[in-house]
Amino acid sequence: MDIGVPAEVKTAERRVGLTPAAVGELVNRGHHVNVETAAGDGAGFSDVEYKEAGAAIVGTADYVFALSLIHISQPTRPERLSYAVFCLKKKRLLLLDNNNIARRKK
Repeated sequence: MDIGVPAEVKTAERRVGLTPAAVGELVNRGHHVNVETAAGDGAGFSDVEYKEAGAAIVGTADYVFALSLIHISQPTRPERLSYAVFCLKKKRLLLLDNNNIARRKK
């Protein structure tokens, strides 16, 4: 599976969809992981760490959005439109879940 990790764009969002350790686990299981440049900076992870874990570092979110995404924040309206247009053009499935597991009540 091709997996993409975009940089989060919401103000003050410092989390990232995957840590370098998680990327390493996915790569070791045969997946391809593409991480947008500087996606992990806010969380304290460098591009070098992701590369050493086996990820490819890509310069823009456009390529990352073309893959299966691991995204933290609810995508912004422009991001949702970008995903939708790409998926329509490539006949791919688009699934967005606005539920935040951490906010769910037990």
